[in-house]
Amino acid sequence: MNAWEDDAFRQAVTATGKRRLVFGALYTEIYLAFPVEDALKEGYEAMFVVDAVGGMTALGHDVAVSRLTSAGAVPNTTVALVTELFRDLKSPLAGKAREVFDWYWPACKAIAGR
Repeated sequence: MNAWEDDAFRQAVTATGKRRLVFGALYTEIYLAFPVEDALKEGYEAMFVVDAVGGMTALGHDVAVSRLTSAGAVPNTTVALVTELFRDLKSPLAGKAREVFDWYWPACKAIAGR
């Protein structure tokens, strides 16, 4: 349930030498919350993508987001993260960002009933 407790996972993270991590998971209140909190305790910066994870219930998701934010993790959205990573949607690499947006926007509209 906590990837941070898996030696292979932690060694892979440590081997990158990066101190800023972006997390995603299946369930917000379990598979996301546990490793994010542990990484924060070890001095890592942690960001998580709120709309790329879900709780077992809406309440569970909302409480976990609040819990992680209070612990110092930074919540973000898929669109914000992708645009932060690519910065310039006219660059040669931006095609990958557009691939995300091509399915993301229609899916958001369908969920919102618009």
